[in-house]
Amino acid sequence: MGIQRNMYKNSKDLFSLLEVYNPHPTWISKDKEKQDQLNELLNNYSSNGLPPFPSLVQFEHSQFDDSVFSIDADWRSIVDNSQHLTKRQQDQQEAIWELLHTEIQYIRSIRVISDLFLCVLLNLQNELLLNEVSFCIVVLKIESPCLAK
Repeated sequence: MGIQRNMYKNSKDLFSLLEVYNPHPTWISKDKEKQDQLNELLNNYSSNGLPPFPSLVQFEHSQFDDSVFSIDADWRSIVDNSQHLTKRQQDQQEAIWELLHTEIQYIRSIRVISDLFLCVLLNLQNELLLNEVSFCIVVLKIESPCLAK
């Protein structure tokens, strides 16, 4: 009995022995089938575009009014007496305005990326792929930084 325990000390030896008895274990073939199906669906999405969110899924993430993301083209239109500011103050206002524009673009980009990611994940899970990924946790991890911005 002690000899048999020590006979397969590492997992490679045990795996090799299992392959001798069953050269195509079902768990390997199932993983391969799922991987092939995943690759096929992702290639299809790349070629034909993404399908809409699955109809049976009610997905609500934080919605923002588009007006929140619109600001005037120039800071001078909202600052009273902007012509009386010193050159340094005008430069500061310009830097702040540029930062605001950058942040708004960043938030818009993050929203598009997260929506694309969630759409793909939901559609894959609708095809019984990647069901081990918790959709709720993914949404929370995506939504938290977006709401912080």
